[in-house]
Amino acid sequence: ENSNHDKSKKLKIIKKKDSTPVLLITDIGADIDDTFALLTSLGSKHTHLVGVVTAVNDGRIRGSIISGWLRRAGYDDDEIPILPSVDPSVAGCVVPEGFPSVQESALGDVKDTPSR
Repeated sequence: ENSNHDKSKKLKIIKKKDSTPVLLITDIGADIDDTFALLTSLGSKHTHLVGVVTAVNDGRIRGSIISGWLRRAGYDDDEIPILPSVDPSVAGCVVPEGFPSVQESALGDVKDTPSR
């Protein structure tokens, strides 16, 4: 019997050597456009997602949302780096049910970013 994680591995697209690298900078979580951009970049054989940076408020929550989508698409936590923003303001984003919590997400830290 296969686990859900094993089944989702089949969703990954094999990238061609000549695919375009993409660094996605996103405020995912408020509306569907950023989720669409993330899934489009994952699903295209012409692009290769090299990392994701969250922008604007709730950076770690937004990172958890990205982590959840990457896991559902069959990616391991160490395959595509996620760097959450350090903006301390709150926009009210929440991690959807069934997605990894902030503590369970493999999120990077910005140690050299000056605080405001």
